[in-house]
Amino acid sequence: MTSRGPTALSRPLRGLTTTVGALRTGTAAALLPALLTFSLAALLLATAPALTAASTGDGAEAEPAFVAGPLLSLLALAPAAAAWLLAVFDRPAAAAGLIGSLGLIAVGRGVYDLQLLADPWSAARPELLVPNSLAELTAGPAVPLLLAGHALTVVAGVLALVALLRSRGSAEWVEPGWTADRRVDDRVDQPVGGGGDDHGDGADRVAGAGALVAALCAGTIAATGLVSSPFRSTDPHLIPVGAVDAALPTLLGLLLVAGAVVLAGCLAASAADVGVARGGLAGAATGAAIVALPPLAAAAASDSIKVSAGPLVALGGAALLAGTAWRIGRRPAQDAGERPPAAWLPPRVAGRAPHAARRAGL
Repeated sequence: MTSRGPTALSRPLRGLTTTVGALRTGTAAALLPALLTFSLAALLLATAPALTAASTGDGAEAEPAFVAGPLLSLLALAPAAAAWLLAVFDRPAAAAGLIGSLGLIAVGRGVYDLQLLADPWSAARPELLVPNSLAELTAGPAVPLLLAGHALTVVAGVLALVALLRSRGSAEWVEPGWTADRRVDDRVDQPVGGGGDDHGDGADRVAGAGALVAALCAGTIAATGLVSSPFRSTDPHLIPVGAVDAALPTLLGLLLVAGAVVLAGCLAASAADVGVARGGLAGAATGAAIVALPPLAAAAASDSIKVSAGPLVALGGAALLAGTAWRIGRRPAQDAGERPPAAWLPPRVAGRAPHAARRAGL
């Protein structure tokens, strides 16, 4: 029994060492610094909820409205796990897009959490603290960990962008099943019959604009929900406000988060590589969901907190961003020697497509 313990404990460590060694010699070697930094940031963000967020002058802690540690830890660790899985399974471009989008959103999240350092009483963060009196609150040890986690996430995003730029044009970073010289524009909703020389460029532009407009609309919906009031409260010590009526750090933080979600979605939708586009849009959706889910969980777990429309709208926008990411690149690029456009249609429609094209003069 005693001999099994060290062996069982050493297996995860050996697996991690093997994975890191494979990444150092594989296609995602350039992404390894970003992955390690992103993982460290996730560990800090996952550890922070277990510590005190704020306390009064006599040492009394301001407790959260519910046991939020498991949820917040999951929201912190899940993106890092997804990035590692993408890198391990030869999707480094998608992993870089995911980390880059979350790094951009982390700028606003860091400013948002500065409110906990400046004035915890007016932070309105029930997942971290609920004041139980009018006594002045001071930031606890959880706040520096949160700020450090956001800062490292930003650094990881920059490292992912650098790795992406260095690998530009590399066939090893192209999404499997795609060619390095085809853009996302060629893979998104390209109309049948638009592959000819006379109409190909226009079809590509329309298709790319469609993905960009979809990401812009979805990001705007998510941003609208993020700057709205996160919940309703009957607790006199917990006063929720929207971004416009909030204190300066909360106002700037929410505006930066909302703007980053829109910007990350648009940049991802206009990316030249389908993996970057998918990962970037998924990162924008994840970033919006990370901010929107804790107020909903607080409303579900506390009698004094009620659901507001803001987080629901933000989650709806995040779902649309995720849907855009799923839609991009569903159909492979049509290279020489592959099936004609009609082969992608149902058999009954495909048989009539050439006749319809000739009658339309295409």
